[in-house]
Amino acid sequence: MPLRHADHLNVTGHVPALERARDASLDLRGVVREYVDAVIDHWVIPLPETNPAIVEMFEIRDAEPYRAYLPWSGEFAGKYLTGAVQLWRLTGSAPLRERIAGVVARLAESQDPVDGYLGPYPKAERLALWDSTTNEWRWDLWNHYHLMLGLLLWFEDTGDQRALGCARAIADLVCARFLQAKTAIVDEWTGERECAGKVSVYAGPLLMALRADPNAAGPGSDLGAAPIDPVELSR
Repeated sequence: MPLRHADHLNVTGHVPALERARDASLDLRGVVREYVDAVIDHWVIPLPETNPAIVEMFEIRDAEPYRAYLPWSGEFAGKYLTGAVQLWRLTGSAPLRERIAGVVARLAESQDPVDGYLGPYPKAERLALWDSTTNEWRWDLWNHYHLMLGLLLWFEDTGDQRALGCARAIADLVCARFLQAKTAIVDEWTGERECAGKVSVYAGPLLMALRADPNAAGPGSDLGAAPIDPVELSR
């Protein structure tokens, strides 16, 4: 499959120091191609149906009774997208592309159009520290990171504006929650040391979103209002 440079991302005129090779191509054969095809056909494409909760958790988050999830359950959809997009880059599988597009569409429909929240928890408990159902710390912020990353990787290769819009809305939510409010993630997430310790990874997808849309065109958008400083974001 040809790997072309994502020209729709180069809106700032700035060429990154590191980028995927332009006009490269991949041609997997033999046992490796057989293995990759088997993973796609028997696991990646069927997964949203064999494990429907991976997307349904976002669609039914406000339905009662509220579900008990693992603290990191909300990350699965993002990790699925990240892996699926990279497999599509390797193979150009048309059925896989169709499946990814369907998952992205469902995520876009599930995102709150007001604040950009795309997690599995009801409105009163969004980005809360503590899960009152399971009596555990939550990883809601970390889960949104994985969704942003998967959505932006898909946008890079397809130009899918729905994916970019979802990622931007998540970025706006995070900026409003922690930058504008001057709230320290590491202070609030004291029980979630792993998530708080990895907060700097948010700089990656935040900057990817900003690079893709430096004007942050939506009304009320926080993305692009000021430089993204991962240290400031965390403290």
